[in-house]
Amino acid sequence: PPILGDTPAGDGDEVGAGRTELHEGAARLRRPRRCAPAHGPRPRGVPLIERNDRVSYAKGLVKRALEFAPNNGAYLDSYAWALYQEGDYRGSLDTLRRALEQIKSDPTVFDHIGDTFNKLNQPDSARVYWERALELDSANAAIQLKLDQ
Repeated sequence: PPILGDTPAGDGDEVGAGRTELHEGAARLRRPRRCAPAHGPRPRGVPLIERNDRVSYAKGLVKRALEFAPNNGAYLDSYAWALYQEGDYRGSLDTLRRALEQIKSDPTVFDHIGDTFNKLNQPDSARVYWERALELDSANAAIQLKLDQ
């Protein structure tokens, strides 16, 4: 299955901006399904990871996307969150730090780092990252709840 996009690009003659070549010898091109300006198209595994559904499979899809865009902070965050869900908190933290280097003002990355530190029994470090996440997204009740506990 393709990693990125879901709209056929046509006969392949219009290769150019906004197009993403698919993996494993795919003959056709597709347009990105969703595109955040700073982060690029969203790998198909991300919704599965967000739902904690078929995480191992989804992690493979995101890993494949990272082969095309190894410094994409959103992809790194999604891959790290899959590691977190599998219980690899050290691996998750290392990958989240790489994500943070790419997208320095994303509250989700700060929240994920806080969650990971919390799993590593480092509540003071977790609090620092949750507080920063809340600074960036002051309406996030879930983060506020973590800080209130």
